Amino acid sequence: MQRFEIPGGTSGLRKCRREFPRGPWEKISFEYKQELKQIFLENQSPHGQPLCAYCEAQISSQKSHIDHVDPKGDPQFAHLTFCVENLVASCGKTNSQTCGHHKDSQVLPEWSKPYARQNAAERFRYDLDGAIVGSDDEAEEVVNMLNLNEKTLKQRRMQRINEILSMQRSLGSDAALLKMHLRDFPSLVDYLVG
Repeated sequence: MQRFEIPGGTSGLRKCRREFPRGPWEKISFEYKQELKQIFLENQSPHGQPLCAYCEAQISSQKSHIDHVDPKGDPQFAHLTFCVENLVASCGKTNSQTCGHHKDSQVLPEWSKPYARQNAAERFRYDLDGAIVGSDDEAEEVVNMLNLNEKTLKQRRMQRINEILSMQRSLGSDAALLKMHLRDFPSLVDYLVG
């Protein structure tokens, strides 16, 4: 799981926070939410292509949504509704079976949150069939909470693994060259090629 920096360019979010200091999120216009989402998509684009904050799959404006890392519907997190550190772009606009939509009102452990992660990738390994396996019970709980082994995600990772193995046979093991060609699932690529 990739760590992202807290995005800049969120003066509009501060304005929104002044106008709706305790929410509701639903009162924000669709157009404004699209502007916000664009900020998060740009922030989550380490190689020019936006990635889901949770599964690292490539996403677009049409196939993503703004996710509240700590659930906005939980009264203990209401104060974080408009907090930039609590908002990310997540896949799942067309598939509610993964990531932010699947997490729903569950609360992630602090170490696994997109802006707080410190070496979170070290707590996971990848099987050749594309499965993510947690290194301990808490990491495995995160995998289940976000449904990171959903069939389509697992197939996409397995396809990426096969591409990496094929590229290693033809290009050698030059990690920089391999990473240049493989832009999604960066933690998987790092795991396999270093």
